[in-house]
Amino acid sequence: MFELLANIAVPACIAWIVTYLTIQYAPFMGLVHQPNNRSSHTKITPHGGGLGIVISTTLFTLWLLWERDVDYLAYWAAIGLALIVAVKGLLDDIHSLSASLRLVIQLSACAGLLATLYTLPINGLEALDGIPMALSFFIVLFAGVWWLNLFNFMDGIDGIAASQAIFMLVGAAGLIVGLHPDVSQTTVWIWMICLAAATGGFLFHNWSPAKIFMGDTGSMFLAFMILFLALLTISLKWMNYASWAILGAVFISDASVTLFKRMLAGQKLSEAHRSHAYQRLARYWQSHAKVTLLVAGINVGWLLPLAWLSLMYSSQSHFWLVLAYLPITIGVWAIGAGEAENTGSFADYMTGLQRPAKQWLMAITDVLALMGAAWVAFYLRLGDYFTPNHVQMFLIVIAPAIAIPIFIRTGLYRSVIRYVGEHALWSVVKAVTIATVLWATLGFLLSLGGKEAGLPRSVPLLFWLAAVAVVVGTRFAARWLLWIPTRKQYTTGKQVLIYGAGEAGRQLALSLRQAQQLFPAGFLDDNTELQGRDVDGLRVYAPSFLPELIEHLGIEDVIVTLPSVSQARRREIVQSLEQLAVKVRILPALADIANGKHLINMLREVDIGDLLGRDPVAADSHLLGRCITQKSVMVTGAGGSIGSELCQQIINLNPERLILLEQNEHALYQIERSLTPQANCRLVAALGSVKDKALLAQLFQEHSIHTVYHAAAHKHVPLVEANITEGAANNVFGTWNLAEAAFANGAETLVLISTDKAVRPTNVMGATKRWAELIMQHFAEQARLQATGQRFCAVRFGNVLGSSGSVIPLFKEQIAHGGPITVTHPDIIRYFMSIHEAVELAIQTGSMAQGGDIFLLDMGEPVKITELARDMIRLAGRTLRDESNPTGDIEITFTGLRPGEKLYEELLITSSNAQATLHPKIMRGDEPFIGSPALQKILTELQQLLANHQADAVKQLLLQVALDTPTPTRPNIA
Repeated sequence: MFELLANIAVPACIAWIVTYLTIQYAPFMGLVHQPNNRSSHTKITPHGGGLGIVISTTLFTLWLLWERDVDYLAYWAAIGLALIVAVKGLLDDIHSLSASLRLVIQLSACAGLLATLYTLPINGLEALDGIPMALSFFIVLFAGVWWLNLFNFMDGIDGIAASQAIFMLVGAAGLIVGLHPDVSQTTVWIWMICLAAATGGFLFHNWSPAKIFMGDTGSMFLAFMILFLALLTISLKWMNYASWAILGAVFISDASVTLFKRMLAGQKLSEAHRSHAYQRLARYWQSHAKVTLLVAGINVGWLLPLAWLSLMYSSQSHFWLVLAYLPITIGVWAIGAGEAENTGSFADYMTGLQRPAKQWLMAITDVLALMGAAWVAFYLRLGDYFTPNHVQMFLIVIAPAIAIPIFIRTGLYRSVIRYVGEHALWSVVKAVTIATVLWATLGFLLSLGGKEAGLPRSVPLLFWLAAVAVVVGTRFAARWLLWIPTRKQYTTGKQVLIYGAGEAGRQLALSLRQAQQLFPAGFLDDNTELQGRDVDGLRVYAPSFLPELIEHLGIEDVIVTLPSVSQARRREIVQSLEQLAVKVRILPALADIANGKHLINMLREVDIGDLLGRDPVAADSHLLGRCITQKSVMVTGAGGSIGSELCQQIINLNPERLILLEQNEHALYQIERSLTPQANCRLVAALGSVKDKALLAQLFQEHSIHTVYHAAAHKHVPLVEANITEGAANNVFGTWNLAEAAFANGAETLVLISTDKAVRPTNVMGATKRWAELIMQHFAEQARLQATGQRFCAVRFGNVLGSSGSVIPLFKEQIAHGGPITVTHPDIIRYFMSIHEAVELAIQTGSMAQGGDIFLLDMGEPVKITELARDMIRLAGRTLRDESNPTGDIEITFTGLRPGEKLYEELLITSSNAQATLHPKIMRGDEPFIGSPALQKILTELQQLLANHQADAVKQLLLQVALDTPTPTRPNIA
């Protein structure tokens, strides 16, 4: 034992010391690696660290051969030829020799080594099975030269060449001493341990992050010595070609695939490159150590046992070779060895393969796994010295042929491996059970009719257990390899499904991957032709499959990307999704994402507007800009919800000047601040009220205003009902003041933002808005009489989502506080429209106005407020508390109609006095007008009542005038 420890410690220490000195003096020797386009490193690093291996191994070998008085020519020739290739490597490290010179030296050294080995007096190298000696010589020569170049490829990556050499040497030494215990004191066996120990001394400095690279000096010497020891142990009958080939399978496969692909691509093979599989993995993982540990795991866990089997059952050596090389070669090919530079991950590469390629890859894996399971079953039953006979070998080989068709029939190759869940276990168990029954039946029939031992009774059970384990294990290992590394890139770790596998959905999936905030797990789509297929590496599922996906994949979010479908269909989809335990998000309209950029930043939560079923109509750009582009525009109530949206849209239509009139200081500050960064015109922030005649006159005269959008009003029904005189003064006489100033100063267009509550009103707010409409008609009549060409009109619509007077903000606040939601009456209904669409339509009405028009907007179907409240509870992720669900989160309570409140509002869209316009969503109402003399008379009366603060009389007069309209008709609610 002491001698063995000395044989390990001395070479390791010498190599460590020489390598340390090389690190210190490498710059003076010219042994410095400058990073280039082949490098996996970005900083200058010494190389030539293999000098430690060369010097340590040479000194110990000379002492060993001298001390044991070894006079075999092959032994002395080997160390001499190894030093020649090491000197060639050192010169190459310093001066970069030509490829042809390197090849000549390698061929000469290998030929000399083979010539001496064939002359060994004991055993010596023999011809390969069934191949003439001369041809065997050239085959082994070619393999030897390729082996030298293989290590030359690996000398620039931390730890991988050294650790591979140690594995091969120590693994071979362990196999030899395990099968031949008496050789542990032989010169050859000690030589192997010495070389491994010297490599270990160098590896201390080469482990990631490397302080020095091996360089050609060490890689050529080390590869040559491994080649010599491999051929020597083969000639001594301690090892065979298959066992050594299996021990080097990782890098032989990598180099062979890389060479083959580069030849197919027409690349110059002598050019430097970094397209080996281990190089690609090192760049992807940004760690050489991880790659080295992966290779070590494959070596110890897979290749070493197969090498032992190839020695124990040498008659089946070809089988063990295939079992070793096939999965590794497939993996190396899949990683992209030999291909152009690729910054994508292995998981990205694998998921990007076409569906048939993935299925073939999985089937090949199953073939190997099932053959291995069958062999393990026989081995466990028959013991350590099991050697398959012809019947048993046939059963081992036929097992995949029986099982694979069953796997196909039961759908094992239809599932997406990276999303496979525990539910796949049952499918595997069923398929393997059927295959085992058929396999066992065949085995027992063969046993009955043959002379050789066939299938012991316990083997089918062992095969079933092993097959289930390996088939399930390979799938979950693939899931871990492909899915978890990808998912770790995403900061939230949430899995989402994308509803819609069209262009918008595909762009969203790409954006999600780039943004790395949400993990795209697949698509949902109604198109049956897409279901079951892969789109951009993601599986397309039927929407009916969603509950199972939620259960097995942990889906938390669904993003609806159907910008081109009707709003009614989108409403159906959202409502169906809201019934499940997922959060629903909506992708904006195609008009907002036409450039395909930053889709991830456009995602929004499902808004209550998505449930209203309205299909917005594209705006007419000519109508939008006619009253605004290169004109001076004023918006009253600019800081309110409608006024601010007016300003936002107007600023994008290139006005010459935009005047913001607002009586609330904070609101005015906020709207000016939000508009300033995007404004390409002059902004004028005017603090004041439409009740101030002098201010209005000054603004019109100073800024030569062309167009006015009048959104300033008190519009909260209960508050106006409680403050009648202020409501009338602001909404009626503020409108009069504004219209009078606009008429007097030659403004071209004035658009009043009115409301559906002006139709047969039951409250003061609605009545004041009807009076404001009468004022618009009055000044339109005056403009017509005086032929000024000015246009005064009003646009009437219903509730605007998100406006200050809407129920939506109130409901959101009540839900946030845990409820209850207060609704005035179970049957109350209202019309709703998004604030963006309402304002866009209002702007276009100004361009269609002829004077005195009352425009009516198509508000869609009326909405029951109780249903609206229920939808908002679901959208907030809460449950309704009622008699059927007493443990719910939010309750709806009914408070009774407020003063002046109606159960329903009217829009007159289907009445006889509504006419179509150029826009399908805008109608023109032919509303009655009481005439200018009568209007001025009742305005004078109203002014006197306001001056005397006679609130009740004010209300009576307002309603009396406003209600001079026909009997209302209640709208239908489905």
